Amino acid sequence: MYFTPSKKKIFAFLIIIIICISNIYAQTKASDDPLLKILQSEVQKNKARFDQDNTGVYLLSYRVEDRIEHNLKASLGSLLYANNTHERILTVQVRIGSYDLDNFHELRDDFSNYFTYQEDINLPLDDDSKAIAQLIWKETDRVFREAQLSFEKVKANVAVKSESEDHAPDFSYAPQVVYFEESLIDTFYNQSEWTQRLKALSGVFTHNSDVQKGTASLSYSIVRKYYVNSEKTSIAENNSYCHLYISAEGQADDGMVLPLYKSFFARRRPDLQRKCTGGSN
Repeated sequence: MYFTPSKKKIFAFLIIIIICISNIYAQTKASDDPLLKILQSEVQKNKARFDQDNTGVYLLSYRVEDRIEHNLKASLGSLLYANNTHERILTVQVRIGSYDLDNFHELRDDFSNYFTYQEDINLPLDDDSKAIAQLIWKETDRVFREAQLSFEKVKANVAVKSESEDHAPDFSYAPQVVYFEESLIDTFYNQSEWTQRLKALSGVFTHNSDVQKGTASLSYSIVRKYYVNSEKTSIAENNSYCHLYISAEGQADDGMVLPLYKSFFARRRPDLQRKCTGGSN
């Protein structure tokens, strides 16, 4: 199909309109997510503070992983444990300098930062805006101070080392992205039902005297990821996955241990139902 120049312009204009409408829709739906609203507000407010103080921060971003995990395990017809957790992990990134050279620049012949460890920063689960904002600012300030020290090391390292053959920038510019998925409503996991399923699956091994160990376990997670930055990119997306694992262990006459196992894994919600329940409810 051939497009004349005028048709190409009209087509490009329509694409721009579609993108704008999509972004407006995403922004409208995002306003219903309390945590996303808090993150958006805090990233702009804290970036404005950095700008006012002439700190050299050119990009500030927040990531939050909201993770719900369910773990069950049964052995030979009896439940061994049931564990349910829900946590929100915050990751702050502060970039000082410019896209060409910033605090994440690789330090040549310097391995002092290779073994650093930082504990997870947990955010409240109840969308308390004041509590969340306080924790975000505290972590932002800590990361900012580390970024300042790192950038000073970078500048000193670059000054005394010969010119690197790698001239790629330390960070690549990306256009603004606005994407929003509504939170998943979990209708897949019912603890009492899964407990009975795992008891039944592991209980099958009690009928075979050659089986010494027989277990069935389930790990099911719903992960909602947030990302916002000072360039007004805003993303909220979901992922879920299920791992059903069945194992048995016997012993041969010569004493050799004979393990058997079967596992099922799925990410998409229809596949979770089909693979982890055999298509049943």
